[in-house]
Amino acid sequence: MSRGLFFRLSDDEVGPLLNFLGSGEELVQFVSELEEQYWNFACEVDKAWDPIHCSLNPFEEDEPLGAKGVVSGARCLLDDVQLGWITHLDPAQVKEVHTFLDGLNNEQFTRAYNAMPTDLRNPEYGPQECASALGWLEKLRAFYGLAAQESQHVIFSVAF
Repeated sequence: MSRGLFFRLSDDEVGPLLNFLGSGEELVQFVSELEEQYWNFACEVDKAWDPIHCSLNPFEEDEPLGAKGVVSGARCLLDDVQLGWITHLDPAQVKEVHTFLDGLNNEQFTRAYNAMPTDLRNPEYGPQECASALGWLEKLRAFYGLAAQESQHVIFSVAF
């Protein structure tokens, strides 16, 4: 499994990405270059993006943005899921996700993790993976808090 990366961008910085017209492979390359350029505005979550996502939105339900938006964003920018995921949240959506994360305590996340459907569990599923996901989730809380405070866009990317 690949490592996930979140990064935050201003309106001006996100423009070229939101208006990108190339192929999926070109988009993955373009985002890789953006990640390098904006590394100081990034939050790397290793492989924890998957258990975080599968715990918070296991059925890919179309419910309020909070839980599903943490990793899935509000908009998918990459059409080819074989290449990976590239998702986007605008500043208002970032604030909504931040509010959700701010209200999600470790006990609630642990319950969601333990209730994760069997078919979504990684081979590493168990107390160690949950503890790791909680550690990365704490970093995501701070990241989303800063992005909300700065009225920034959030991009999540992971290549497969």
